[in-house]
This record gives sequence, structure tokens and C-alpha cells, in this order.
Amino acid sequence: MSYSHVFRSNQQVASELKKSIEERVPDVAPAEVRTILGLNVLHFLEFCKSRGAEIEELSAGDDPIGLTLEKLRFNLSLGVQDPSRVLSQGGAPLDPEGVVNEDPTPVTRYNREGTFVVRMNGEAFALHVASFRFLSPTNSNMIFAFCPAPSWSQLDAHFVDFASERLRRERESGSIRVWGGAEIHPTNPPTWDDIYLPAGQKQEIRMQVETFLESESLYRRLNIPYRRGFLLFGPPGNGKTMLIKILAASYPQLKPVMVPLTKTVGERELGAAIREAERLAPSLLILEDIDVMFGGTSPLAYSEFLNLVDGVSELSRGVLIIATTNHPAKLGAALTERPGRLDRLWRIGKPNLETRELYIGRLLKSSEHGLSDAEAIASDLAKKTDGFSMAYLREIYTLGSFHAINAGKPVQEEHLQAAFVVLNEQRLEAERSFPDEKTSGFGFGAKS
Repeated sequence: MSYSHVFRSNQQVASELKKSIEERVPDVAPAEVRTILGLNVLHFLEFCKSRGAEIEELSAGDDPIGLTLEKLRFNLSLGVQDPSRVLSQGGAPLDPEGVVNEDPTPVTRYNREGTFVVRMNGEAFALHVASFRFLSPTNSNMIFAFCPAPSWSQLDAHFVDFASERLRRERESGSIRVWGGAEIHPTNPPTWDDIYLPAGQKQEIRMQVETFLESESLYRRLNIPYRRGFLLFGPPGNGKTMLIKILAASYPQLKPVMVPLTKTVGERELGAAIREAERLAPSLLILEDIDVMFGGTSPLAYSEFLNLVDGVSELSRGVLIIATTNHPAKLGAALTERPGRLDRLWRIGKPNLETRELYIGRLLKSSEHGLSDAEAIASDLAKKTDGFSMAYLREIYTLGSFHAINAGKPVQEEHLQAAFVVLNEQRLEAERSFPDEKTSGFGFGAKS
């Protein structure tokens, strides 16, 4: 029996499926049909198989696009939700009402459907996946569960076990969860020794993070939400992103969740990412270039963002928000002067003389060419590079190496000095064409 390409409501679907299941799989005959939210059907079925379950695919007649396990593996878009989602947003595996008949979903067109019967430990239940398209271009899916009434509690337990197992694997994977994209699996992640910050700033940031991780009981005792917010601001190329990578690598107990912020990110997307961070807590919620979301054609209103940040659950097991911006003046006082949203603000600025000399010296000493006068060269270049970012300092060494390769020689001071001349002119031209945004009036106690 094929249900594809038929316009009908969810109530009609539930009635049809219930009758069909009763006829074809009597041992699953359900007293009612329930909907399941946020379940990755493929991963759940494979989880059941790992526990010895037998899975039967009920054919969809002669329908060439009926869903099967093989098709689910081939293309996760065929009837399953985002693989990262395990349970519904509230943490309940089943629809609170327990029935689909009251579902107000309008008439929809179901494109692909498939039914999977699972038998394990003397129990039997079925899942029906219906991938559908609203009359608008939006795609989604509905998952219907069938189970003999006395066994609903066992089925609930399977969902809970599955969620726990998925959560354990996600937290232990060492990857960075990118909301709406593929996970990032860092290789050779940076350490605290790889970042150069003004005296005391690195220690302060480390202390704040480590104290947060060690203070859950204090937060609970004071009855305040176990969450914290940091803002890293300053010109690009000086270590904001590297600092985030260091935090993600140095504290494996914090599961990183990154939200790619663009002008298309709205309240729904950001809210879902925040709930994901709460599900994976203790977690590190990364909001890079936060200013991009505000103004222009962005679908996210400033007030909506504030409400989402304020709404990080009081029941959270620890969410540390790390936001970055190159343009802090665009954020507004409601963020920059409001602890409880972003509690600590650190300027990651261009390096001073001492930092420049240390960094250039490290680059030269790590060179395979082993410059004998590396310290003197580093001191000279450091004095000439006032206003250079850390990224520009590294480019002096990279471009100097290219000059040396083209000349067929090992890197020498002349190559580095030539690179400095080129990059200094490039930097000055960029500053003339794109003057830095003034930040006066920003921050606690700043004067306008």
C-alpha cells in the first residue's frame, strides 16, 4: 500500500496507518498512534540493531521512492531530521498529548514514506516516517509511532537510552558541533603557549573559565543560572578565533557548539542552537562575529537576540557563551554594559612592542633555516611594526620565505626586510581606504 503523492491531513494519515498496521503486523496493533519529535530514525534503528533487534521494512507497494534503511543511509534528507537532534526541545521523547488526531497541521503532500517494525526482547513496535512538503517550498517530516498500549513505557525507555548513548558519544567525540553544518574535527589544535596576549590577560581568561567549571555547586547554592558570557572584541587578526580554539581544545568537559552567524540566522535558528548547547551542557556556545546578525536585512531583531540570551535555562548544567566582534560599537549597551548577558569583556588588540618581539623571535627560531642572528632581527622588526596585527607579523615571515624560495636561497634578513616593506605599504593603503571604526563611548565607564 502506497501513501506517497497523496494530499491528506495528519489525522487522515494516522487513521490510515493504524488500520494498515493492525492488518499487516497484528503483534504491533496500536491502541493509539503517537507522534515523535526530533528523532533521527536511522540512528535510532541502528541503535536498536546494536542491541539485538530485528528490523523489518514494510514495503510501500510498488512505490519506487518508499523509504528503506538503505535509502535512509544513502541520503539523510529522505525523511529524517537533523542527525544531531535526538529528542524534542523539551526533552520529552513523545508528544505530550500522546495523540496525533489533534494535530492542527494543514493538509500536506507526503513525498516519501516508509514503515519499520522493530522486535527486540519480546517487544514489538513500529515507526512510520513520512517526509512531506508543505504547499510552500519548506521541507520537513513527521514520525508516527505504533506500539501495543502496555508497552509504551518500554518504548519510552528505549528512546531515553538512545538519547543517553548519543549524548555520551557526542560529548566524547572531541569535535566542534556546528549548528546547521558538518562537525569540525580539529587536528593539531593550538595551546595556551601559542597565543600572545598582554601581561595578565591570558591568566585572567584562564582563571575565569576554570573557576566557572569548578563552581556549579556555588551557582546552585546562590540560586543563579549556571551560565556565563564573555565577549572578545578588537581588530581582526589578533587571536580572537585562536583563543576560542584553545578553549575548545583545553577543556574537553565543555562541548563546543558553534553558530555560524550570518544575516540569514533568525530567532528560530539561534534558539535551536542555544537549546542544543543546553542539551550538551556543560558546553561552550560560540558566537563569532556577533554584530553580523544585527541591522540591515537580518531576520533577527536585537530584542529577540537579547531575549534568547536571557532565556538560557536556569536548569542548564553549564553554558559558557563566547562571543566575538570586530565592531563592538555596533552591539549596543544592552549587551556591552549588561553583566548577566555578557559578563566579561576583553579587548584582544594589536600587539605591543614586547609581544611583537616575542612572537617574531619565535617564528624565526622555529625556522628550519636556523637564523643565527634571529634575536637581533626580531628586535629590529618589532620596532618597525607598530600597528601591525599578529596576522600581519606572521605574514612577514611567510612572504619573506616566498622571496627566499624565488631567489633559491635560505631565508635571510634581506628577505624579511623586503617582506616588511611590501606589507607595511599594503597595511597603510588598507587603513587609508578602510579607516578603523572608532570605539570611543564603548565599554564600562567609557565617555562619549
